[in-house]
Amino acid sequence: MKVGYLGPPGTFSHEAALRVVGDEPGRLCPYPTIPAVFAALEGGQIQAGVVPVENSLEGSVVQTMDYLARSRAVQVQGEVVIPIEHYLLGLPGKGGPVELIISHSQALAQCQEYLGRRYPHCRLLPVESTAKAACTLPGFQGRAVAVGPRVLADLYGLEILDGQIQDGRDNYTRFLVIGSHDAPPTGDDLTSIVFTPLTDGPGVLCHILGELAGRGINLTKIESRPTRRYLGEYVFFVDLQGHRLCSPTREALAKVGEKCESLKILGSYPRNRFPGREREGRSAGE
Repeated sequence: MKVGYLGPPGTFSHEAALRVVGDEPGRLCPYPTIPAVFAALEGGQIQAGVVPVENSLEGSVVQTMDYLARSRAVQVQGEVVIPIEHYLLGLPGKGGPVELIISHSQALAQCQEYLGRRYPHCRLLPVESTAKAACTLPGFQGRAVAVGPRVLADLYGLEILDGQIQDGRDNYTRFLVIGSHDAPPTGDDLTSIVFTPLTDGPGVLCHILGELAGRGINLTKIESRPTRRYLGEYVFFVDLQGHRLCSPTREALAKVGEKCESLKILGSYPRNRFPGREREGRSAGE
């Protein structure tokens, strides 16, 4: 089985993918962007993909959410949660003034307090991945530094200038494992859905979520995104406890579908326990 991820090697997505399949040669396929991972999966070049979906400091990765909502062939079949530690990396022996800080936009955002304090006048340059930032440093001849995981220092021969520069110590990123089908029930599962209400009016969302609350189903996430049709029209992403094939989740989803213009079940998959998740679980009526 070939598994795609946001590359090149050395990214946090690479680490998450390694946790899914191990380090067996030839199984991991790096791609330059999140849309490229989805395209490769839909085109049959890979059998699974690993994509970031949310970070505990900066929230959701909206590109992943949007592609999940749009894709007709992709299902969520698992999740991986890893702790995130960012390092400041530079070229060895280059101690000149820094003009540019390069990294993925999420990494820059997760370190914005540190960077603003230490480099208040530097320009930030977002690129496709943290590894891309590391491998482009030589072209700036010491005028730039990169932000990313510690492993990039070894992979690209860089010097660690400072460590653990993220703004919060409890920094985690959640990755989704996507494929052509979801996972069978385990007894401790999550189901991800996206829906558009039939109408826009008082209590509409409450009535929809009431089908979950009335059956004692907890939510672990709810978030809205624009439909891209009209200003002020939204789709809602919900993660809930339970498997789509099992009661009471199966019955609840059937009722939710009756109250929606569209309901897409993104997939059911084993729940990954991590610090803070037990505090997240809440009734849909709360």
